[in-house]
Amino acid sequence: MNDFFSVLRDYPVTTIIIAFLGTYPMCSAIQQMVTAWWYRRGRRAAWVLPTVDRETEAMRRYPTLSVIIAAHNEERTIEDAISCVLNLDWPVVDLIVVDDGSSDDTVSIVRPYALRGQLRLLRKPVNEGKALAINDGLVLARGDLALVLDADGRPERKAARFMAAHFLMPRVAAVTGNPRVGNTRSIPAHLQAVEFSASVAVQRRGDEAWGRLTTVSGLCVMLRRPVMVALGGFDPLMVTEDIELTWRLQINGYEAVYEPAALFGMEVPQTWRQLWHQRRRWARGLAQVLRRHGWAALHPSHRRMWPNLILAWLSLIWVHAEAVAILFGLIGWAIWTPVGEWVAVLAFMAACTVVTGVAQVITGMMLDRKVDPKLFREVPWAAWYPAFYWMLMALCVLRDTIPGLVVKPRSPAVWHIARIDDPERDWDDRALGDDDESLADFLLAGSDQG
Repeated sequence: MNDFFSVLRDYPVTTIIIAFLGTYPMCSAIQQMVTAWWYRRGRRAAWVLPTVDRETEAMRRYPTLSVIIAAHNEERTIEDAISCVLNLDWPVVDLIVVDDGSSDDTVSIVRPYALRGQLRLLRKPVNEGKALAINDGLVLARGDLALVLDADGRPERKAARFMAAHFLMPRVAAVTGNPRVGNTRSIPAHLQAVEFSASVAVQRRGDEAWGRLTTVSGLCVMLRRPVMVALGGFDPLMVTEDIELTWRLQINGYEAVYEPAALFGMEVPQTWRQLWHQRRRWARGLAQVLRRHGWAALHPSHRRMWPNLILAWLSLIWVHAEAVAILFGLIGWAIWTPVGEWVAVLAFMAACTVVTGVAQVITGMMLDRKVDPKLFREVPWAAWYPAFYWMLMALCVLRDTIPGLVVKPRSPAVWHIARIDDPERDWDDRALGDDDESLADFLLAGSDQG
């Protein structure tokens, strides 16, 4: 066995693999930082930058803005979301709340707003999942632009104006905002605040520089409703319907745009268990999208999607290769003495990865400092983000990527959120399962909110 490890150490392919495992996280982080700064300097094209004139023209062209909130057991957050929507700086707000089979007091909280004519409530007694709930809202919407919000989403007053200005370009079909974590009451929440300022904000700016987003944010995305209706809306079979929609729009020739000035408050999982379930769903969802759209994205006409496709596959390959390398390393440590040089090299690369990760966090905070100066209070958590948070995300990828690539979804992804007072409540954990026939109990009231 010692001879085997000696040969393995000296094999040229081993050196290449170790170099890939050690340098890929650093290279990907550096690539995202460079392209994010590139985006900031050029904003990809002059038309991407919203101005007061463009915002005013968008409000004149699209006087009615439909806002769709899909909710399932969201009694704790739904009222704040409604208040923020009704306070939006827009001529006419057509707010639709779709209750998807809630078993808590969500409907009781929303109903008074409907009776006062401030919104319309669509009550569905059967839990059919977020995608179908949004699609039902799109059918009822009155505006050509539809802002889709999660029930914990809290848009700032002018967020819709910044987003709508992009729709003056006819090929833009989706604009995603800039989510900000508002409930930093635990270690996982602090790390997610760092994530959204580093990984998410930096990556989306970098994606914009390439010309194609990997995903819009399902929490806060504004859509061109006629395009959505023509393409069939959100796909209920996908556990991450927002990623799938992003790829489908771009493969069909439409643009998806990121607007960092459109800030949205949100709540994130507070416990490691809740975070584990949410990120497992995200990992499986990306794998499902690669399975469905990966081949189509390879077509030369979609070459602007190639960087997203390549980075997605490299990330998945890196996680699985790293797991195999760790396994071999542990076996070698137990039965083979001369591993000190390997350990030294890997320790050096791990330290470089942490430093690069911290640099990525600081980059994200600097890019967002004008729109969200409070971000810098999360600096003490910056070092923990690449050191431990990435490890948890890697475990999620290991757990759910292969099932997502291999298993074809056959039934809608439904909400699996218990009542808010349930101590075992999972956070936004939607899993694939059998579903009943579609039933909808309409409770519609009110008119456009001026």
